[in-house]
Amino acid sequence: MSGEPYTFKVLISPALKEQFRQIVDSQDRALSQVLRDLMREYVWRTSKRQKLHSGRLYWRSSGEAIRAVIDPELKAQFEAAAQQNNVLPSRVLRDLIREYVERHTKGEIWEPGAEIKLKHMRQTQRSSR
Repeated sequence: MSGEPYTFKVLISPALKEQFRQIVDSQDRALSQVLRDLMREYVWRTSKRQKLHSGRLYWRSSGEAIRAVIDPELKAQFEAAAQQNNVLPSRVLRDLIREYVERHTKGEIWEPGAEIKLKHMRQTQRSSR
């Protein structure tokens, strides 16, 4: 596997894409960063054996693309986690985007990938001592 970035594409409904974009913009974050954080969240949940509530059917004909550039390691981890749960990576990401929008619509501030970031920060602090 090369070290070149990979572009991950997911198709979602135009309405969900607009809601997602508005929430991300309101938080002054980059769309691609939130998508990477959602992928990290899924990898973390899978490692903890937590299930994602997936579910709605999706028809490609009405979808719009959202893209994120991710590193090969995250791509491999994300795809492995999806395969472990017998679900397509694009389906997982659509469900995570839907969960992100629903949580923020209810007023719940959710930072996907927070557990992974905290773990990485602790490891960095230990190694700098």
